[in-house]
Amino acid sequence: MRILKKCSSNISKKMHQEPQINRQLAIEKILQNIPRIISKEHNQLLLRPISLQEVESAMQQLKEGKALGQGRFTSNFFHNF
Repeated sequence: MRILKKCSSNISKKMHQEPQINRQLAIEKILQNIPRIISKEHNQLLLRPISLQEVESAMQQLKEGKALGQGRFTSNFFHNF
């Protein structure tokens, strides 16, 4: 009886263990089938930190009195703070 319990316990543990697979390899295989829309170079540009000069340039392009989205803060708020 003890042997039977031990065997059933081992079988149960093995059934509930996560399979030992290389996740990175699986991810790479999946990604191979997804078309690339953004080049690696463009992606690097998108991921780089935003410079103060870029923020200032964007602020200058805001039209006065226009809200910038759902927050309903107008460009005047951002120019003054």
